[in-house]
Amino acid sequence: MGHCLCERFQDVKLALEEQQNQVAQLSEAVEQERRTCAQLRQQLDGDHTQHQAQLSREQSHVSELRVQLESAQAQSRELESALKWERERHAHLIQQQQQQQSAAQGAAEDRCRQEEEGAYSVDTHLQTLQSQLDEKHSRVVQLVGEVEKQKLEVVQARLEWEEERQAGQHSQEALRKAQEQLRNLQSRVQELQRQLDREKQQSFQLRQEREQLQDHVSQLQGSTEALQHSTKTGQWKVEGEPSKRTRDWVLQQKITEVDSSTTSLRELTGAITATTDPKLMETVINQLQLICNKIKSMTSSTAGRVSVEEVDSASLAWLQNSVQSVVSLLQQAPELSPAPQNTAPPAQGSSSNSLTERLLRQNAELTGFVSSITEEKNDLRNSLIKLEEELRHHRQRGLGLGKYSGRKAADNQDSGVLLVPDHEAWNREKSRLEKCLRQAEMEVSRLRAELRADSLRDIVSTDTDNAALKRMYGKYLRSESFRKALIYQKKYLLLLLGGFQDCEEATLSLIARMGGRSSHNLETNIQRPRGFTRFRSAVRVSIALSRMRYLVKRWQRSTGAGSSSSSAVNRNGLSQITGNEGRTESPYLHAGSVDVYAERRGTSRGRTGRESPRSSLSAQNRFNTAAAETGSIACSHLQNYDPDRALTDYISRLEALQRRLGSVQSMASLVIVAERQAGT
Repeated sequence: MGHCLCERFQDVKLALEEQQNQVAQLSEAVEQERRTCAQLRQQLDGDHTQHQAQLSREQSHVSELRVQLESAQAQSRELESALKWERERHAHLIQQQQQQQSAAQGAAEDRCRQEEEGAYSVDTHLQTLQSQLDEKHSRVVQLVGEVEKQKLEVVQARLEWEEERQAGQHSQEALRKAQEQLRNLQSRVQELQRQLDREKQQSFQLRQEREQLQDHVSQLQGSTEALQHSTKTGQWKVEGEPSKRTRDWVLQQKITEVDSSTTSLRELTGAITATTDPKLMETVINQLQLICNKIKSMTSSTAGRVSVEEVDSASLAWLQNSVQSVVSLLQQAPELSPAPQNTAPPAQGSSSNSLTERLLRQNAELTGFVSSITEEKNDLRNSLIKLEEELRHHRQRGLGLGKYSGRKAADNQDSGVLLVPDHEAWNREKSRLEKCLRQAEMEVSRLRAELRADSLRDIVSTDTDNAALKRMYGKYLRSESFRKALIYQKKYLLLLLGGFQDCEEATLSLIARMGGRSSHNLETNIQRPRGFTRFRSAVRVSIALSRMRYLVKRWQRSTGAGSSSSSAVNRNGLSQITGNEGRTESPYLHAGSVDVYAERRGTSRGRTGRESPRSSLSAQNRFNTAAAETGSIACSHLQNYDPDRALTDYISRLEALQRRLGSVQSMASLVIVAERQAGT
């Protein structure tokens, strides 16, 4: 036996060691699992942070969906409130049925089950609303994409309009430049026309002056020939003083005519000097001065003589030849500018003897100057040709009208004929440019009209998009205000229910004192079951609500506030509490408003989850006013809540109700019967 025990002990020891080894292995495995779990926990924390970040991103993405979901939840809350009202009504009916018979509780439970089934149907309806919300979200995303696409199209159209406007500005600049060039050409043409008229007038005056000068020269030649003829054939007699005086007077008259002709020639030569080279014309002036001096010397030499026979015929011939050479030079001279015709004063009378002597002395001098005058004539002709070439060159460069021949009168007469085709070409070019200008203006006006039409189309399309977005935003605001109004109403109802719960014992004690029932039984109800207590509380709340409803109606009829309160009721039956009522009445006096809210829920319990267009349109006014006033009243009630004051006010009002009503005892007995039935 001892050996067996030892073996067993050894076996147990071995088994224990094996178990210890297994335990150690398991502990190591557990430690390893713990480490693995810690690693997994760390990895899970990292994944959690990543998921949190992703969730925050998704929350920002789903914020729009949440708004619509909140509106659907508000509708679901409305349905839940309707369900609660139905449940309360069901509880009230159950209370009435319990007063008649207790067997109706099973039917009530069935009805509650049906209500739960209705709640399940509400959940299904919420699911359908969620699906509709998803569809609306997809529609919103699609609309946003379309809006972005339309914005891109608007930007592209605006860029195209800017390009077309710049092209129109370039075309207007080109037209403006063309108009300026046309005006410059017209002014240039007018200036050249005036210059051509001046040149024609100047050439005409020069031709007249040349003819006058030729007449003067011919007269001078005639007078010179007459003087020479008189010197050759005249018979001068010494005897007879009257005949001497007559001959001297005739000779003096002829010399005076020659002197005047010489003076006119000198003035004409001065005019030629103004239009030609002064160096070349200076010699001609000197020669004419010599001729004049010669004639004067001949006149002075013949003044003291007795007869004129001594007058040298060679001097007269030299004088005649000099005058003829000057005349030929002037005939070949260029056109001259008008010069003033001044008549020389008549020389002093002298005798014919002095005139003859002067003519004889100056005749030789005039003969020497004939050759020099001929050379100067050739020089003047060459200078005149050069001046004509320069004038032709300037005309060709300024007008571009063609070439002039440079032939005095013929060129001046042909210049008008040459300008006619150029004027016609300019008129044609002007008409063509004006036509192009009108076409460009028409094109610009057409482009402007198209741009205006495009801008109007863009504005109309953007207005429609903005109207759709505004409608959606208005729906969102209405749903948000509806949600806030429901929250404020829920808080207010919870506050009222809490107040009723606080003053429940005092109210029941007062009712017991009214009915002659001791308050000891109220304390024994604390040991009742929880379900019974909950049911009793619901019954008492319903009774209090009905009594408060009756109280509010009586008070409205007595104070005449029914009209003002009824005017504040909207189409859904939701009455708003005015500011005066909220300030003067206690927070617990507004159970009537709770009952009115319950009545609105009762009247709207037959409605579906979808609102009609009319209700959706009126929702803005309904919740903009109701939510603000109800929220402000609820907040003021929460801030100004005083339990002691509320309880005192409630008890005083119950006592006033006791004084007003004559059947207080009967009401108390009804309450006692109801409690007894509930207890049984």
